[in-house]
Amino acid sequence: MDFDKITRVLGVFTPIIVVMILVATGYTFWGKSYDFTLLDEVSRTMRPATPNVYLAVINYFALCVMNGVSMAFVLGGSVVRIGDAEKGGALGGALIGGIVGSASLALFANLDKVKDAEIPMLTLVNQIHPLFAGIYAVVIFALIFNTAFSLYYATARRFAGCNVSKMRKILIGIVALGYVCSFGGFSQLVAWMYPLLGYMGILLLVVLAVAWGQERENILREKFLRRKMIRLLFRKYDEDMEFRPENRRAINKNGLTGRIGQSVSLCGDGRGFNNCRQERR
Repeated sequence: MDFDKITRVLGVFTPIIVVMILVATGYTFWGKSYDFTLLDEVSRTMRPATPNVYLAVINYFALCVMNGVSMAFVLGGSVVRIGDAEKGGALGGALIGGIVGSASLALFANLDKVKDAEIPMLTLVNQIHPLFAGIYAVVIFALIFNTAFSLYYATARRFAGCNVSKMRKILIGIVALGYVCSFGGFSQLVAWMYPLLGYMGILLLVVLAVAWGQERENILREKFLRRKMIRLLFRKYDEDMEFRPENRRAINKNGLTGRIGQSVSLCGDGRGFNNCRQERR
């Protein structure tokens, strides 16, 4: 199936889970009180995945980056405006932070009930209503599929490039491998793999930070060139605007011909650009 169609379908479940977690958090704290001293004692009976809480925070953040960075490259690379990619990343990161924070508070308040559960949040929402828990389970399944699709697709694209046939073969292979690994047990797999991926994510964060520092000037220059490209592209394909010789010289002078061709291909063709430009505005 088409990549954009799949991401649009899977994207429907994200706002649903946001609302459901906020409902569960509100239900947990609305008109209720908890003995947090007792809950802290319960938490100390659990085996931590990392030596201390500070490393745990960094490890989990790096894990989120590790899970999202491959798809972020694919999605970010398909956006013509770099500013849109920056704003999307910042908004998405803030949203994840808010949801993780809300879920963490709700789970800690019910730690004595959910500490041994395979999917703690599902146990929590089941206390609200079994029907609500059933809907939540379906959404969780969809989000697991969403995550798996994102990681598998991005990996296959990375190794296959633009070869669609090769990408499908790689995709089938790694999905089959992931399916076999899933029989290792969900909680055991998470307990072993999440910290490991977190440490790998820390290394990735260092690499990304260094690369961003080294390429900062080039990124700003690219952002300026793309803005200029889009203005010229609108002028070239907008029937209401005149594409003058100086505009053509500006394209050739700044080496924008290839970039303009790429943007036209993203919009379909020249004739379809008038519809595309309304969406991009």
